[in-house]
Amino acid sequence: MGRVNDPNTPSAHETDLGDPLAAFAALRTEEGRALLDEVRDVAPADELAAATRLRRTHPAPLVS
Repeated sequence: MGRVNDPNTPSAHETDLGDPLAAFAALRTEEGRALLDEVRDVAPADELAAATRLRRTHPAPLVS
């Protein structure tokens, strides 16, 4: 598995997110960290709306 800023590490778009380890690795990419920053303060009551909004700008498997 590549390091966080390794240019050889696949992006979230290129990763099989059905694999739990690949899904975790995808969250460590630049795109994954950006997604985590966006969901940090989402209240539980707002999770569905936030997921819908985030799927517009991030891969759906990464948001799920």
